[in-house]
Amino acid sequence: MANLVGKNGIDVLLMEWNEREIADPDVLEMLQPPQTLKELTLMHFVGPKFPTWMGNPLFSNMVHVTLEGCHGCRFLPPLGQLVSLKELFIYRMSKVESVGNKFYGEGCLMPFPLLETLYFENMENWKDWFPIETNNGIEGFPHLKELIIRRCPKLEGKIPDNLPSLAKLVIGKCDRLIVSIPSHQMLNELNIDKCKELVPKSEVDLKSLRSLFLNDISKFGYPAVGFMQGLIRVEDFKVVGCNEMMSLWWDDLQQLTSLRCLEIEDSFKYFTSIGQETGYAQSWIPTKVESLKLEKCQNLLKILQGLHLTFLQEFARIGARGGCQQQ
Repeated sequence: MANLVGKNGIDVLLMEWNEREIADPDVLEMLQPPQTLKELTLMHFVGPKFPTWMGNPLFSNMVHVTLEGCHGCRFLPPLGQLVSLKELFIYRMSKVESVGNKFYGEGCLMPFPLLETLYFENMENWKDWFPIETNNGIEGFPHLKELIIRRCPKLEGKIPDNLPSLAKLVIGKCDRLIVSIPSHQMLNELNIDKCKELVPKSEVDLKSLRSLFLNDISKFGYPAVGFMQGLIRVEDFKVVGCNEMMSLWWDDLQQLTSLRCLEIEDSFKYFTSIGQETGYAQSWIPTKVESLKLEKCQNLLKILQGLHLTFLQEFARIGARGGCQQQ
């Protein structure tokens, strides 16, 4: 058995098992790395639990952790206790159903004090993300800049929304999740690809947002006027499969005064007219838009047909069968 704990020259460590073999947790326990370790990747460990040394605050130099395909473990290790951790990636943990105090570190006064990137993907049975509970009222994640959650189909309820440093939020294929957009000056990229509902907080300030992508949102709880007025700095906007939402929003798109790239796909099913005057139809497009892409929006294409959209540098029209026309 290798004695890793005394090898202080190790900065990066990858531990990988054969997924078809049940790993002995005692073996992993004895493979404790040196406390000077900076990066740890654990792949395909299918033992019933993680070793006790994972999440030990004595690993004060640890800045990166990746856990992938550890299908035997029901709970995540207490990684919130790693005081220097900046990047955390968690993939394919099929038995994990909840994330809460065990993950944060029970009794930890400030979980994840320096974490900047948190990524969950393919957590097929993850249902609940419980908020951080501390006696001092601190919610944790004070420096989190990127939160990415993809393909977690059973995740319900809400994600943490008191994230003062968040700059990028990506939610993908989380059909049961209710997303409350964080209202912070740092948020500049928002990507919501299929969720149950998008709901507002009491105060919404999206004036820092530069990029917005919305796809297949079952219910949108924001009033159109208030939401669009907050998007004054958005430069890239893509919306897919949001027919009811766009039928209410089209007139307010003019308020996106910084918009340069606009993509709309399959989102004008209930859209029948803009107005009788050609000039009014043309003014529907914000003045700074340079690139316009329309796909599966036949009702809108009929209305725009014949307009002289000479201010556009790129105009692509893609029909229902995928054929593309550019001008």
